[in-house]
Order: sequence, then structure tokens, then C-alpha cells
Amino acid sequence: MFRITTRWVLIASLPLFVLVISRTSILGLFGRDFQAGYAALALLSVGKLVSSATGSVGYMLNMTGHQRLNLLNSLILGVVNATLNALWIGRWGATGAAAASALSLGLVNVLRVIEVRAVLGLSLFSRGYVVALLGGSWASFL
Repeated sequence: MFRITTRWVLIASLPLFVLVISRTSILGLFGRDFQAGYAALALLSVGKLVSSATGSVGYMLNMTGHQRLNLLNSLILGVVNATLNALWIGRWGATGAAAASALSLGLVNVLRVIEVRAVLGLSLFSRGYVVALLGGSWASFL
């Protein structure tokens, strides 16, 4: 069930991701002034796609009695995010904030995948998952 739901969330997320990062910015629907935020939106979309691709690993840790481990992950997320924001907002503004958030979210979710594998012995990646990921990636470049 863990693998299946993750695969379906990824499949549902890929078209939205492609729509957001397509050449014609979706922010243009709100006016020209909003198009300046395209880079920030694209970076945040990458972070959320990684979050979708890693599934509900945080919930899996909570449901199996590893709340302290998930708390530690959340603390790591907060520290990394705050540090990167402090370093990057001054240089790149909103784009720096988006990059910091995307990177920290991606890192903590990859860490959670590793922990679920090490602590629970559950592997997120199956043959169907890899096929869905490759198929969605291929379709996004067409």
C-alpha cells in the first residue's frame, strides 16, 4: 500500500509539475507583474515534486512508533531551511527563499526514505515506481 499510494501521488503530481514549469508561465494568468516570480515557483515545484516522489515516509515513521525520529527530521528541516534562507535571501531574494525551502524539503524527505528503509525495512522503490518516474519524466520533456 505504501508503494502504491506513493506511485499514484507521483503520477498525479507530474502533470501539474510540468504545467508549472512549462515555458509559458502559469503566473502570467494573474498579470505581467506576477511573472517575475516564475523562478521561485519553479524551484518550489521541484521541492514539492521530490516530496511527492518520496511519499508518506514521515507519516510512516509516525505510525510505526518513531515519532522522535520524525521530530529530529523536522528539527533538521527547520535548521537547514533557516540557515539557507539567512544565506540566500540577501543574495537572491524570493528566489533564494524558494531554493532554500525546496532544497531543505528535498533533503529531509530523502533522509526519511533512508530511515524508513533502515528502521522499518521498507523500500519505497519498486519496478512500477521506477517505470512511473521514468515515463513521467520522459513525457515532461516532449
